[in-house]
Amino acid sequence: MSRGASLPIDLIIPGVGRIKKQSGVQTKPERDDLCAMLRLLPKQGHVGLVQDVQLGRRGLLELFAHFTAGTLETLKGPTDEQPLDAMADDWLDGALCADGTRENRRDAFRVLRSLTPRKAQLRDLPDLLRLYRERCEAARHPRVFNVARTAVQAFLRDKIGKRKPLALALADVPPLRERKQGRAGFPLLEAVAIRDGLGGHAGRIWWAMCLTGMGPGELWGAWSVGQDRVHIDGTKVVRAGQDAAFGRVRDVPLVDTPVRPELTRDGFTSALRRYSAREGNPKVTPYQARKTFARWMEDAAVPRTRREIYRGHGKRDIGDVYERYEVSDYLREDAERMRGQLGPQRLALAQ
Repeated sequence: MSRGASLPIDLIIPGVGRIKKQSGVQTKPERDDLCAMLRLLPKQGHVGLVQDVQLGRRGLLELFAHFTAGTLETLKGPTDEQPLDAMADDWLDGALCADGTRENRRDAFRVLRSLTPRKAQLRDLPDLLRLYRERCEAARHPRVFNVARTAVQAFLRDKIGKRKPLALALADVPPLRERKQGRAGFPLLEAVAIRDGLGGHAGRIWWAMCLTGMGPGELWGAWSVGQDRVHIDGTKVVRAGQDAAFGRVRDVPLVDTPVRPELTRDGFTSALRRYSAREGNPKVTPYQARKTFARWMEDAAVPRTRREIYRGHGKRDIGDVYERYEVSDYLREDAERMRGQLGPQRLALAQ
């Protein structure tokens, strides 16, 4: 063994996990003493000290010196009254993470510190995070809050351990629910290509959903076609074991005549899955047809108020926003706007 070399330690400690690091000693008896200490400490109620060694917060030989001297009780982590600034800055500078993550964390701590008029202390973190949660919830910025919460949790985990009372208090501050974005809608010409690529029954179903913005539950539910509109009753198909559900009643412009589904919902989903599996085809889901409808209206410059009503997102139907005699004019006008994005040769449904 070369001079100065250190023997490795590789242990599994119950309640802690794996500890793999250099021991700092050069003889097997010394290393055996260190291993014996690491196995014994959790049984004596000092699992936190072993976790400190595992995470690199405390030196192994330093801990052994206190173990042999009987002074383990003097080894305490940061006090809750310790100023937050220096601890956070030191952690941010040395954290093993990508530069972008480091900057996001730094921004989060900067905002949290600004929420109190005095110098923030370690113990203030749960209260500051609760206050920040309220502000982000009011501003509808759930992602911003959740990033900050994750950063603070990582900070306390590294500095005091995740099972300490302060860390547990912070864990009680719940994350904000983030709205799932899902897959975006397709540009109209790509949606037409998908329609033609699917062909047959599946192509007609896909196009009917793109034309009307109906979700699968609505297309397989109750709707009717009028002279200038498609009236959607909002009823959803009820499957076995489900309670009856009702969606949004609304009228949408009659751009082209949709057809009734000639496949089951599962059959349509299977057709999309087979289409998506072909080389060179995009991944396609049923709900993307509804998003394509929204994108089509936006590209056709349909006013936002009417777009929201046609998608069923408004609290009122179109007749509550406009005079009844105006509704037909708007439906026809918006249908023409949307047809203008297509060209007449692409209006007919897939045969």
